[in-house]
Amino acid sequence: MKIHGTIDNTSKLIFSRTDYASARSQHRDFYEILNALGLTHTFLFIGCGANDPDIRLLLEDAFFKHNAVKPHYMVVSDKSIHKDMMPVIEKTLNVNMLVYKTSKGSHQELTDSLKNLVQQVEIARIELKENMNW
Repeated sequence: MKIHGTIDNTSKLIFSRTDYASARSQHRDFYEILNALGLTHTFLFIGCGANDPDIRLLLEDAFFKHNAVKPHYMVVSDKSIHKDMMPVIEKTLNVNMLVYKTSKGSHQELTDSLKNLVQQVEIARIELKENMNW
């Protein structure tokens, strides 16, 4: 889900604090559904930071308000968050940080990993289909 908009429609991208607050108010039902999904499903966050106000609120509520024990996952580059902050973020947001290395601004390791993940998911789907072992 692209909860803050898409590059295909830049006029509706959410950037500022005002944009975040307005979106939460105007699209309250969407955020309620997002919160429910956060409690019942595992999220993999790609392309957002731990300082995103909506993501922080979602994760903090799930962990502290609802005592959620299953962690979510966030993909981050090795240059995006100081290594000393990672354990703090992981503990307070109940999120596991999946760190990839960047080289000269390239995110090749991330794109290669995502391609590999897609292949593994497809294999797992086929196995589930064939074995019916849910």
